[in-house]
Amino acid sequence: MKRLIRFYSAFFAILGFMLLTTSETKAQCTVTSSNGWTATFNIIPTAVIPEFTNCPWYYHYEIRYTMSVTFSGSTSNRSVSCNVYFNCTGGTGSQPYNSGGTYTSNSSVTLTTNNNARQYSAVSMNNYGTNPNCNQVSLAAVNCKTVRIDYWGSGVTNGTIICNIPVPLPITLLSFSAERKNKTVQLNWATATEINNNFFTIERSANGKEFEEIGKMSGAGNSNTMKNYEFTDEKPKGGISYYRIKQTDFDGEFSYSPIAAVRYFEDDHNLLILPNPIINNGIAKLYSTQNGTYNFLIINQLGAILLSKKIELSEGEQVIDFDASSLSPGIYSIITSDQTGNIRKSEFVKH
Repeated sequence: MKRLIRFYSAFFAILGFMLLTTSETKAQCTVTSSNGWTATFNIIPTAVIPEFTNCPWYYHYEIRYTMSVTFSGSTSNRSVSCNVYFNCTGGTGSQPYNSGGTYTSNSSVTLTTNNNARQYSAVSMNNYGTNPNCNQVSLAAVNCKTVRIDYWGSGVTNGTIICNIPVPLPITLLSFSAERKNKTVQLNWATATEINNNFFTIERSANGKEFEEIGKMSGAGNSNTMKNYEFTDEKPKGGISYYRIKQTDFDGEFSYSPIAAVRYFEDDHNLLILPNPIINNGIAKLYSTQNGTYNFLIINQLGAILLSKKIELSEGEQVIDFDASSLSPGIYSIITSDQTGNIRKSEFVKH
């Protein structure tokens, strides 16, 4: 009886701008007062707000963003005010601007620039065509590279801070999975957004290090709607194979998805461990030829037995739940044996 092996590897990325010192997509700047306090501004662009729905020639846009102000140090005479300017190269005109307000304590707000001064051409490097839907234009298309904060306050000399913002991710990958399906391996992935995405290359590896191309699929170009993709490996290799997706832009820049692993056997009577790698809980699947008592062991790479128990199984396909939450990260083996001496062994990775 053939069984489906399912290894999920779902990963999320957030479309936006990346903080220089962390993976969070934000611009961070600080202001220090002579009164002994420091205010930290975190600014995260979240959306482009167009003036019109359809734009055969051009349209004006604003930037929606979240801003938090966090104080540290002295609590005396805390007060800071600011104006926020986004320096964007997508289009022509003045910088999207907003009066950021005045803050005397930790605050978090969502704001939208309101000067309607930036103009974006409908026919551009992104080639949106005739009478396009302006709502499809992304943060990456308007390309706001820096944020300028003009500030003043209690014990603070009027000043300006420029915060650099790297280019946003080319795609927002919602999920990527690989699973055995009959005698093939099926790959599925989904994107929430795509920016200048030319094509995907499907790659496979026997060791998780050296990859080979096994297929190619066109990307959506520019999209703000969820896109689903599917690819079938018609000739999978025996044992464990590692799969990843390489995404390539129109300008030749590329990025990789996380790696998904699939264990493929022609013999359906092996011991299978799902998922693999494991974070907390896993299941072991095997086919039992008869009713009876089985030994169930988990051992480490040194051969030490970490778990030993007896389980009662019935004839047919069996699913055995086990808890791996207490295990340290590493590689482990599960061994099962029945009363006839039939031994099965399989490895799993604990994250």
